[in-house]
Amino acid sequence: MSKIKKWFETTKIGSFILRNSVLIIIFTISLLAFEADSAEINTMLLIIAFETLAIGLSSLAAWAFTHINFTKDYKKDKILGYITLSVHILVGLVVFSLYLSMFS
Repeated sequence: MSKIKKWFETTKIGSFILRNSVLIIIFTISLLAFEADSAEINTMLLIIAFETLAIGLSSLAAWAFTHINFTKDYKKDKILGYITLSVHILVGLVVFSLYLSMFS
């Protein structure tokens, strides 16, 4: 058991899995349970799936943005909030456009 724990802590893939395991589990469960009979439950599961996707994309954007250090002139305390806000707005616009194209 200690070899597995050490592998997760030392490798990049293991570290990624540990950091994002909750998002991966929630996203997988929401997609697997998507075949429910009720339209309300399907809508709720779709919202959960898109929100976990948005949180994952926010994490990826924050990782990429902080590794490329071009925040020298900006206030660093607000940058991560702006990243999260912009990713959620973009995901919301994508969901809204998909909704309009599918149901109008």
